[in-house]
Amino acid sequence: MTISQAQLDGEACVVCGASEGFLIPAGYFFAPDGGGGRRSWAVVACPKERRPKL
Repeated sequence: MTISQAQLDGEACVVCGASEGFLIPAGYFFAPDGGGGRRSWAVVACPKERRPKL
């Protein structure tokens, strides 16, 4: 999975990358920090991607 800096900064949808319109909290993205720990970022999603998948 590739994630952009805008997605990590909460400026673009974590799923589709859209940055226009309303973005809502969508949880956290975790990645290894290289020292045995991990970093986390609060991410957002556009309403279309935030809906539960059925």
